[in-house]
Amino acid sequence: MFLQVNADHWLWLLISILVVWRLTTLICYEAGPFNIMTIFRLFMYRLRLGSLIDCFHCAAVWVSLFVTIALYKTSIALPFMVFAVAGGTSIIEKIISFLSSLNEENENN
Repeated sequence: MFLQVNADHWLWLLISILVVWRLTTLICYEAGPFNIMTIFRLFMYRLRLGSLIDCFHCAAVWVSLFVTIALYKTSIALPFMVFAVAGGTSIIEKIISFLSSLNEENENN
């Protein structure tokens, strides 16, 4: 069930961050194949759970929780890994948003 990767290796931390960023982006922003993510978001709103996916950074924590539980051994460090992966995901998103806004400013000038 669990992969139980080596939490001490930096590569797995990077892979975890990228996986969580991609899944969170899919959940929060994209329609997905056959509009399945749009349907999922509508379903979440009908269940009054839409606030869980309204904020990218909040959704990243939930996605990170599931990914880290699936990848890493249960230990005292697991909660730290959840927030480390979610934090890395948020940093990537902030950088991409910043670069996108710079690009839009350059196109408007």
